[in-house]
Amino acid sequence: MIILATAFLKKKVPTNVILVDWSSLTPAVLPHNSLAHGPVASIDAELIGRKVAGLVVFLINHGLLADPTRVHLIGFSLGAQIAGVVMFH
Repeated sequence: MIILATAFLKKKVPTNVILVDWSSLTPAVLPHNSLAHGPVASIDAELIGRKVAGLVVFLINHGLLADPTRVHLIGFSLGAQIAGVVMFH
């Protein structure tokens, strides 16, 4: 994500980039093939998506985000699921 953020910031267009590190909310002790990993990750995606949506709404309400139609959410794997949750809140 750092590489992607750096690429955006090198553009000649004024840009803000927000990275969300949600790794501390996901239990690292679960094995990748654990049946519990999917449901736990889904719950985290909903929680994190609501928090990110709240941040976007805060920025809009305080005049810090002039054009909400120019917000782009980029996520990979579970990050894409989180981006989807943000769009519905």
